[in-house]
Amino acid sequence: MVIVLVTIVLVAVAIYASVLFVQRSFEERITKAKSSIEEILDSPLEEELAEVKKMTLSGDSLSGFEAVEHSYYALVNQQLPEISEYLNKLQAELEHYRFWKINGELKRNEAQLAKAKQQYEQLKLELAEIKQTAEIHKKAISELKEEYHKIRKTLL
Repeated sequence: MVIVLVTIVLVAVAIYASVLFVQRSFEERITKAKSSIEEILDSPLEEELAEVKKMTLSGDSLSGFEAVEHSYYALVNQQLPEISEYLNKLQAELEHYRFWKINGELKRNEAQLAKAKQQYEQLKLELAEIKQTAEIHKKAISELKEEYHKIRKTLL
């Protein structure tokens, strides 16, 4: 009889420990996802966008910049808040021990976050390319102005 009671207590403790372990691992995954969102939101890309916006862009550079700016604000103002809100809902579900539901939803949410990170990195690269192109064009314009002034001096 004592052996049966000890066995029941040990099984209960094992189940309790496994539930705590699973709950803590889900909390860590949710916290990691939230920190990734904060990392994207705290990045200096918005300042870089403002810096490039001050530059005189035209043609393809301007349309490319507008596309990057639109995509960035869609990411920051729409996608990331949706992911963050859903993570908060998952954390509330975690308190109700709905592990199977949380696991599937968390995997889907992590995939969305990975896609958002990838989109952020792509926007970063595109913005750097636009900045580089604008600098090249600015240098070419200054060289052409210099050449124009030399030709004008020789003609006059």
